[in-house]
Amino acid sequence: MKRANVAILGAPPRFHSLLAHVLSQNCRARVVAAEQADICIIDLDGHGAGELLAAERRRQPPRPLILLSLREVEGEEGVWLKKPLQSRELAQALERILERQERPAPQRPSAGADLPEPRSPAGDIDPTADEAAFYEPRDYLQNLLVAAYRQALATEMTLRIDLGWEPIVIYPRQRLVWVDADDRKLRAFCRLPLHRVVRLRGEGGPQTVIQPDPEAGLREPPPGAQRMDAFLWKVAWWNAAGRLPRSVAPDRPLQLRQWPNLTRYWHPPQALPIAALLYRRAQTTLAAARVLRLPMAEVAGFVSAASALQLLRFPEVHAAATEPVTEAPRVSERQGLFQRIMKRLRGK
Repeated sequence: MKRANVAILGAPPRFHSLLAHVLSQNCRARVVAAEQADICIIDLDGHGAGELLAAERRRQPPRPLILLSLREVEGEEGVWLKKPLQSRELAQALERILERQERPAPQRPSAGADLPEPRSPAGDIDPTADEAAFYEPRDYLQNLLVAAYRQALATEMTLRIDLGWEPIVIYPRQRLVWVDADDRKLRAFCRLPLHRVVRLRGEGGPQTVIQPDPEAGLREPPPGAQRMDAFLWKVAWWNAAGRLPRSVAPDRPLQLRQWPNLTRYWHPPQALPIAALLYRRAQTTLAAARVLRLPMAEVAGFVSAASALQLLRFPEVHAAATEPVTEAPRVSERQGLFQRIMKRLRGK
């Protein structure tokens, strides 16, 4: 395996020196300047880390990131390692990144081969369309996840969801979920309705079940376990694939009960202005898309995720009150902690 060229960004001098030593001695890596690096390590607790991360997100072509932080980081932009850092975890993260980089590129199909139909970034619909499309949450993972959450919280038992895919383990006491899959793999799985999962695994495949996992309950959640609310949020967004839940009409006014904790939840950039608009006043999904000048699919994804966490209310307002504002509101830094979400999932 080749030797990695790694840049360390945002770390204070002593921590930078310690990381450089670990990388050279334990990880088969050399520390180089940022412009020469193939992989970047960013200390998110360091000064100016936000600007460094934003610059890396804008970089073309993108390069792999390893994010170090005392707190959990949600998103697809990199591998998160929790402090205090273990050299073994850092070495394993670098090894996984290098293995992905060294995999051969997929062969280009020959002329006349059967090609899959092109898919839009939002999934099964055209993300530039103004018309709303719909999906049924009960046909996807999110509905099964909510059922498992309720059962786990009611019984305080560690539960396991078996889908014939990667098992999903729920730790109700710690309010955590663990699955042995990164966001890219999970996102791909979320695009499949459950009936297609059953068909793909064949008649002899395992049945979808929610069952106690006493062995897992005796251990601490593995590193990389995710918050239950954050996990459901992104599963619902990806299950929606730019569509609205069947129960939400695009011309029905809706409003956020509280500000989503977007510092911990996966979200694309457009989530901030959508949240600001829907928190400020009741709007229809159609009106929100027009005000923000966003494709309907992008607003629908946000609404679907918020609906899964029961963060929406549907006020009875007069038509005049739902007319769109003349301009999008400024994005507030206000955040919510979703203290009531678990009570709702318990069915109280």
